[in-house]
Amino acid sequence: MKKHNAIAIIMSTALCISASNSYAKSYTYSLKNYRDPSRGCIPVSRISLQEAEDVLESQNLGISGATNAETRTAGAAITWLQHLNGDRPLSTGKWKGRNPYKFVVKSGSGNSAQRASYILIRRNGNKEYGLSVAQYVHEYAHFIGNNGGYGQYRSYMKRKGAGYCMVSNYADNNSHEQFAEVLAAFATDPEVLTKNNRTPRNCKHAFNFFKSWFNKGSRVKKCL
Repeated sequence: MKKHNAIAIIMSTALCISASNSYAKSYTYSLKNYRDPSRGCIPVSRISLQEAEDVLESQNLGISGATNAETRTAGAAITWLQHLNGDRPLSTGKWKGRNPYKFVVKSGSGNSAQRASYILIRRNGNKEYGLSVAQYVHEYAHFIGNNGGYGQYRSYMKRKGAGYCMVSNYADNNSHEQFAEVLAAFATDPEVLTKNNRTPRNCKHAFNFFKSWFNKGSRVKKCL
């Protein structure tokens, strides 16, 4: 029994180490595919449907084609981004049109994308991407990027002599996808930046950029 117990302890320890390190390095695919980024930094269960609708409205956003759970997932994403911003709307993420800029959630094949008049969120394959906080943040980040975020991020990283921060293979060859995926990492699983083992120096600078870019970016420590 003692021998078996010792083996069990060793195996348990090894599994814990593996689990703690597996997501703290980098992801193979886009963050939306993985448990921790999908859950985000605020449990979706804490966001009511009304709260989700209200926080979306505060950014002049809306959502259509979504289940209640998907609406609450989008609400959790925006709520945390506003929390990092001092519990107030992001000016670069506020739609200036008369009608709300909507997340449009659809089933079927094809890619999610930020478009001129809406953000398309796809439910693809066997994974419930419509229930991934990271997916909403990633696509919303493109909207933020088109409102000045891309240029600010590139300028900062250039001043630091830093290249791409590799949080996933999805963001390894496109500057706009890089911005969106790194912002998604910061807002849903920041240890992918602080414990990155592929481009640790670049990811440290990326982390510091978003920490200072948000009005209360230091609140990210609640998610570490």
